[in-house]
Amino acid sequence: MDEIDEIIEGFLTYLRLRKKENLLPKIIQRLDQKQNILENTAEVISAVPLLRHEEEKIKNFLKKSFGRDFLIQVKVNPEILGGLIIRIKDLVIDQSLAGKLKNLGNEQ
Repeated sequence: MDEIDEIIEGFLTYLRLRKKENLLPKIIQRLDQKQNILENTAEVISAVPLLRHEEEKIKNFLKKSFGRDFLIQVKVNPEILGGLIIRIKDLVIDQSLAGKLKNLGNEQ
């Protein structure tokens, strides 16, 4: 039995002990909804807070690039100096000034 099976078995035992097995279909539905949200959420890291029209430009860029709408979660990190970093699951689009400077240093 792998780690995921152990977690599932533990969760099912938890539901059984509390006599809540009847909630399992609703729990599965909610997990599907949460997974859908995660798959369609992009984390956007900016050196400064973004204005609403800047967020809309990013959403439009993502829709054109991936063919679907994304929710964006904006985080501010002054250490990136400028530009943006966009993360969608394992994909990272680094257009930050710090990232470009790092790449410039690696080229030499």
